[in-house]
Amino acid sequence: MKKNEKIFEILKKYDYPDASGLIYINEFTFLVAIILSAQARDEFVNTQTRELFKVAPTAEEMVELGLDGICTFINKIGLWRNKGANIYKMAGQICELKKMSQSQAREWYNEISQKYFNQEGDLVDDLELFEKDFSRKVVCIDGSEPVFGLDSSEILSNEGVPKFRLGLLKLAGIGRKSANVFLNFVYGAKVFPVDTHVVRLTNRLGIAEGNPEKIEKILQEVVPENFAEHASNWLVWHGRRVCFARKPNCLDCLLKNYCNFFKK
Repeated sequence: MKKNEKIFEILKKYDYPDASGLIYINEFTFLVAIILSAQARDEFVNTQTRELFKVAPTAEEMVELGLDGICTFINKIGLWRNKGANIYKMAGQICELKKMSQSQAREWYNEISQKYFNQEGDLVDDLELFEKDFSRKVVCIDGSEPVFGLDSSEILSNEGVPKFRLGLLKLAGIGRKSANVFLNFVYGAKVFPVDTHVVRLTNRLGIAEGNPEKIEKILQEVVPENFAEHASNWLVWHGRRVCFARKPNCLDCLLKNYCNFFKK
């Protein structure tokens, strides 16, 4: 068995939670929680969003609450002013997307995908839509022309949230890691959110190194297919519970024999 396969086989044995550490009640509130969790602990974010989500569990209600109203619920969280502004703007964007007809949604999707193709020339990973049964990927573009005939439910969820990464990246406050977290937990997409825990563990285990985007690309190449859906989540939980940034619990870690940090 190859080293990387063995590492993830061991991580699987820890039986870490499949769920995110964030508490949410629907797709929209998950996006809000993701925005708020930047440079903040999930546990603390959950204590602050409990009341917010009671008052504004949908994009429409969040817009109605207003920026000042949003900020009264989140002003104990770091960077709350910027996060509040992004949440208010994102809620408005989702309200507009939800109003789209099927033809408008397809036009919006084709505009995004074709522009990306013209600029980047690489559609292999970023233009994946996930159907309701989450079991197969929908091929979105053949590299020469926009896609036509997609149902709006394949582009936007019932809540008006984009179901593909490039669409999510159009939302205020949502970057690549946030989009990957959303797709991974909501749709079971085999993508790799890279946070500080993932950076630390991939470095220590000799799996990957570099900036988050580079690490993500390496993980796409080296993580065995059967572990891809849960790989990043396992690394995050292992970083939270065992492989701490300071004073990691190396002696009790089942991965120590594969860890460069422990060997040093």
